[in-house]
Amino acid sequence: MACFSFLACVPLDSQLTDGVVHRNDTEGGIDYTFECNRGFVMNGSNHVKCEDGVYNGSAPNCLPKGELIPDLFYRHYV
Repeated sequence: MACFSFLACVPLDSQLTDGVVHRNDTEGGIDYTFECNRGFVMNGSNHVKCEDGVYNGSAPNCLPKGELIPDLFYRHYV
């Protein structure tokens, strides 16, 4: 008889300021999809997945459209 052990995924904060979080629990972990409200843009990935206790990224945040992200500006234009 085989014994399998899976690491549990610790849920992410289900709050996204100026946006919505959709959570889907699967047999192997948790899938999250993120959406920003109208007038906001996403800073980060809109999809994060956890399998066997390991996330492939972190939750994004929503920024007002037109707000400059200094780090991105610096890396691409300087």
